[in-house]
Amino acid sequence: MMPYSLRNEFPELEARFDELHQSNPAFAALVNDFYVIDEQIRFLSGEDITAQLQSLQSRRLRIKEALYHHLIS
Repeated sequence: MMPYSLRNEFPELEARFDELHQSNPAFAALVNDFYVIDEQIRFLSGEDITAQLQSLQSRRLRIKEALYHHLIS
C-alpha cells in the first residue's frame, strides 16, 4: 500500500497547506499525526486487523477534517 498524500487530497489548497505547515505548529502537529496513523494503517498486523483498521481510519478521518477546517479558515 502506498503512503497517503494530503497534497493530493487538497490540490486546490496546496499553497495554503504549505503556508500553514510552516507557520502553524498546531497544523503541523496534525499533519504529523495524520502520517503516523497512515503508516500504522499500512503496516497493520495481528489477529484483529479489521478492528484496528476501522479505529485508525476513523482517527485519520477526524484529523483530515480538522486539517481541512484549518485550510479554509
